[in-house]
Formats: sequence, structure tokens, C-alpha cells
Amino acid sequence: MTVLDFSEIRNFDPCAVALGNFEALHIGHRHIIEETVSYARENGLSSAVYMYKNNYKSACTLFSLEDRLSFLEKMGVDFVILDEFTPEYSQISCEDFVDFYIREKMNSKAVFVGFNYRFGKGESGDVALLKELCGDTYVFRVDCVKVDVECVSTTLIKSYLKNGEIKKANQMLGRDYFVRGIVASGRNVGTGLGFPTANIEVDTILAHGVYATSVLLGDEVYKAITNIGGKPSFGIESVNIETHILDAEIDLYGSEIIVLFHEKIRDIIKFDSKEELVSQLVDDKKRREIL
Repeated sequence: MTVLDFSEIRNFDPCAVALGNFEALHIGHRHIIEETVSYARENGLSSAVYMYKNNYKSACTLFSLEDRLSFLEKMGVDFVILDEFTPEYSQISCEDFVDFYIREKMNSKAVFVGFNYRFGKGESGDVALLKELCGDTYVFRVDCVKVDVECVSTTLIKSYLKNGEIKKANQMLGRDYFVRGIVASGRNVGTGLGFPTANIEVDTILAHGVYATSVLLGDEVYKAITNIGGKPSFGIESVNIETHILDAEIDLYGSEIIVLFHEKIRDIIKFDSKEELVSQLVDDKKRREIL
């Protein structure tokens, strides 16, 4: 897979392109991209995904650009075209977007978009207008993918994550939600309780609580429990992501780990004594072992 900056495109081969923000690359996004790749292969075209380097709709992204590029490479995409969403970009008319971006620069012969795709100044363009403006460039509108009766969307996934409904979010993502980071030194509170933790400093919208998780360290996978939030029992309000690996003593300091979230075990609770807290942690560990 080749990753290009939009400004670098010169004499681009005819392609089928998927357009979208693709922040989550959830099962709905993947359906759009799978259709694009399949059509390109059947019609002798390159497959491309056009998306933004920056997330202009939210300060906290679900997955990094690097992780999303990794997802796309595994899907067999030939090219990813990255652009920057700037104030100037936001003023581009629908007509200019089609003429310059889709036709002239990307040499698109087929365009794939989601059912609710918007484009142009003020997001004034919809799929119907895109079809009208594209003329002899085929436009394919991909219907929403549903889980139960709900149409999968990044907004809905974020809502589930904010509420701690990780299992519902994972269904829509088609993978376990995860965070990655470098293990840093902590306050050693967990070590003093007999539950040493690996601490990473990353942004997440996931609700505070204790979760059943797994830790990826290289090619190894370990069962774990993860606390997101403060430590009210110790008067610590600062938010941390602390992970205790079950039944393994590993020095993770300075290592990059990936923490995958499977299920919320409980809310964060303030305990009256160290003994009550340790007892609860033992129960948390037992629950994780059977999940």
C-alpha cells in the first residue's frame, strides 16, 4: 500500500476511490472500502481511500492515523491519499471539489461513499448532488450496516464508549477497542497492594471504570484488568490508565503495550480500608479469569 499526500499527486492512475473521514474504520466503513477494492480489481483500476490526516470533528480520535493506515493495508487498499482539513479547505464548493479533487487530481472513474456522505462548503453537498456533478464518473452509495436495529456510526460508537458500553462499541467496530502507549512510572500504589500495574498516558473517551482487558506485548497476549480514572480510596483524582496483568510478572517500564478492552467489570469505588480494596481487586481478578 502506498500512502500519498494529496499535494504529491501527479498523473494519478485511473482509480476507484472511497471518500470519507474514516475515523473509526468500523464495520460500516470497512464495507465501503471492501466494495471499493472489489470494484477496482474487477475493472482494472487502482483502489484508493481519500481521507484526512487530522480529525476536524473531534479533539479525541478513536484510533491514530498510523493504526488506521495499518487497518487499510490489511484490507488490500492500493493507495491512501491524505489531505489536511483546514479553514481554507472547508470553503471549497461542491463543484470545485468534484472537478479538481475527484476528476483532475485523483482521476477517479468510480466513487464510493456512505449513505450519509456530505461534502463541499458547509457540508452542503449530499450523495444525490455528488451523482449529479460526477456525470460519467460512477458514484456508488453504500447503505448503512446495522447491528441489531441500529445503524453503525462513529458518533454512536463514541456514545457507547463514553457510557462504558464497551461490548456494544466493539460489535460496531468489528474489533476490540484499544489504546496503545509507552509504560511510564507511576505512584506504585498497585504494587503496595500486591497488584502491580503498567501505567500509560493516552487520551481516551472511554468511561471511567474497571475493565476486563488483554495486553499485547509484541507477539504475546496476556489477560489483564484495567482501571481508567482516579484512586478515590487514596485521595488521587488525576485520571490514569493502569493495567494489572494476571499471573505474570513482567517489567514493562519503557515498553509499548496495546490494551484491548472487552467488558466493563464495575465502576470505580471509594473503599474505607486497604483490606476492602484488596478484597475487591481479588474479586475483579477472579471475574477476569473466567471471561
